[in-house]
Amino acid sequence: MPAAPVKIAAVRTLLGVVLGPALLLGFAAVLAAKHWDADANVLPYLALIGIRVLVWALVIWIFLRPAAESRRYLWAYASAGALWSCLLDIPAVFLLEIAPGRIPIC
Repeated sequence: MPAAPVKIAAVRTLLGVVLGPALLLGFAAVLAAKHWDADANVLPYLALIGIRVLVWALVIWIFLRPAAESRRYLWAYASAGALWSCLLDIPAVFLLEIAPGRIPIC
């Protein structure tokens, strides 16, 4: 029996909240050790995309392990999920422009 979409969404959100910051902070520590210029915004966002692909792959693996098709297309589905997550960032970027004050994490 397939998992309910709400359960999948809850696990995806929980993994994103737990693993996302930990992986991003680890990535930032590596960049700091290499004396990376912190003024650029592209590299952290590219790292975020990679983290999203990994989190989506984990969620797909957790819920669709028994399905042979999910194993065959795991990385394609994970990439599609990460792309969807990035598209959902677009409204947040526009809202940051009109939000009063600075919002460092959305």
